[in-house]
Parts: sequence; structure tokens; C-alpha cells
Amino acid sequence: MSIPLESATDYILAEDIFSSIDIPCFNQSSMDGFAVCFGPEPGLQDFTIIGEIQAGDTRNYTLHPGEAYRIFTGAPVPECTDAIVMQEHAVIRDHSIHADAPITRGAYIRLRGAQTKSGERVMKAGTVLTPAAIGFLASLGYEKITVIRKPRVTIIVTGNEIVPPGGSLRFGEVYESNSYSLRAALLQLQLEVNPVVMVRDVKSGLIAAIRQALKNTDLLLISGGISVGKYDFAKEALETTGVETIFYKISQKPGKPLFAGKVGEKIIFALPGNPASVMVCFYEYVFAAIRFMSGYPPESDAVHYRKLLKPVNNSEDRDCFFRAKNCSEGILPLEGQDSYMMQSFAQADSFIFVPANQIVEQGESVEVHPIPVNLNPGLL
Repeated sequence: MSIPLESATDYILAEDIFSSIDIPCFNQSSMDGFAVCFGPEPGLQDFTIIGEIQAGDTRNYTLHPGEAYRIFTGAPVPECTDAIVMQEHAVIRDHSIHADAPITRGAYIRLRGAQTKSGERVMKAGTVLTPAAIGFLASLGYEKITVIRKPRVTIIVTGNEIVPPGGSLRFGEVYESNSYSLRAALLQLQLEVNPVVMVRDVKSGLIAAIRQALKNTDLLLISGGISVGKYDFAKEALETTGVETIFYKISQKPGKPLFAGKVGEKIIFALPGNPASVMVCFYEYVFAAIRFMSGYPPESDAVHYRKLLKPVNNSEDRDCFFRAKNCSEGILPLEGQDSYMMQSFAQADSFIFVPANQIVEQGESVEVHPIPVNLNPGLL
């Protein structure tokens, strides 16, 4: 799809980019100073000033031996210019200058086409559009750019007990927060998010919501109802609507009852209902799917290792992700690791990954997964 250049950060180029112009478009001064011509006498140090050229001047000028134009950074150099004498090395005497340092032919002149030449391929399809890449494309004159479309996402949240924030709670009710966390994370990745759908624990209602969502979404996220309780209808509802299972249940904590499926090119994740489980699964699994759907290659450098500042004990028979915060001395596991606790998540910037039945002592090296804030890990 074609989008305005200023909106293209973090998108992936869908086609090769060829320059339609030379950059620079003309021989250009890289310094404030004096354009001089010494012609056949390279030892010449004294020149008569015959005028001034500012950046943006569109007239053509020509120098003759012994002449100089006062010139400013970015301005086009006159024909027959041999070098630019830096302002710091020019001694001005009435209408002439004396160069107090040897002059090297070609000094401080940016030659036409030195960066790119017209017709040259300057960027390949599949390139991540970083802020610098956006600026480079703007310098080529691009106003719009063709990119791989990012997925449109729909969030369905389930549960009889959840109510939107803002109202009062009755006994047994809780404020719905999962859609807020998920939507914020998706918007941070610059994805298009459809209105959130809230469904009670009624199978027919969930089936109808899934069918409707799949009409206008590339990625469907369902929060809650995916475990094995009496009123957990998500898996059955997904099967009824024709969703093919990719996997169901992961040997990890939090987030064991995670479902992934697909319908054609559409991808569906049914996430656990506990808030911390939702976000662990989002960053460890959904994020990778979003990168894939947006045209990104698999990550190769997301995981790193740091010194543990407090011991971590994983007595579970499954792998664990502990919420943690990076410090100058190492990585600090946070208090409050239960799957319903979000206060620690609000402070976390990483997960510590500890395999099943392992204890990592203070000072040992531990595997760290940063919580990403954009699709391009190079910008983290």
C-alpha cells in the first residue's frame, strides 16, 4: 500500500527505491568560506573577491584564476572553482583575501552525485524505514512510499465479571483492563485497532463475535475463556467458526492456556484472562506474529544476558517469565509475580527467562527478554 512518507516509520518497504536525481544535485560547498580559482598556479594564495553566493542561489557563476566568491555551506560552487578556502583560513583585506594555509584542489567541495546518482538503486525492498531512512527518502523527493501493510487487529474480551472502567463495581465484579493493555501495546506499534468487543461467557455470543470480527481483521486477539473451566468457551467457539489450531497450551508460567490458530492468512490468538498472563503472551508470541505479518524478518538479537541482582527460584515444572527491570548493575526481578498482578508489570521493561526447575543465584548470568516498544529492535 502507498502511504505518506511522514507516516511510514517502522514500516517495511514493499519495493526497491531508485533515485531520480543526483545527490548532491550540483557541486556544493561544505563550508562557509571562499570559492577560489587558482587555475594553472596551484600555489596561489591571494584572490580578489568578486561577489557572494548564498545557499539557495539559483544563478550560475564562473570564476577565473585569481578570483573568489564568498560562499556559504550548501551553496552551489561556481564553474571553474578549484577549492573552498575555509573562512577560518581566509584573511580579508578590503576586496581580497589571503589564504593563510596551503590550498588543496577540491577541498570542501561536495561533488554532484557523490552520495547517489540518478537511476541508482538506493534502498531494497524489505528495508525497515527508520527515521534516518525517512529523511533520506525525503531528500530524494519522495512524498509517498509503498510499504507492506501492517495487520488490522480486533480485540475480544470475555467474562461475566468484567465491567468497563469508570462505573461502580458490584460485589464479584472487576474492572476490565486487558483490552486497555493490549490496545495500548498495539497502538504503540502503530497498528490499526478496531473497536474492542466485550462478550459475556455465552458460547453463542462468542461465536457470533468471532465470526463478525474475522470479516474485518487480520489478527484477532481474544482475552479469557481459553482454559478448561465450565464457562471457558473460546476454543470450542474458535473451532466452530473454522479456525485451524496451530497450537494450544504452552509449558510456561504465566500463560499456559495460550491458543494460536489461523483462518487463511488471518491469525488468531486466544490469550489467558489473567492480566499479566495476557501481556507475557502478547510480547512473547503475538509480537512475533505481528512482525511477521508486517514483513519483518525473524528477530536475531532480541535476547541478551545480564547479571542477576536477586536470586530467582523457578520451582515449577515449566519455564517461567519473571517481570524485571534493568539497572546499571544488572537485571532486577520485581516483587509481585502472580499472574493477576499488574503493578509489577507497570514497572517492568524486561522478562527474565528461567527454565523449569532451576534456581539462578544472585550474580549469575540470566537470559533477558526486553519488552519491545516498536517493531524494529534496532530502535530499542
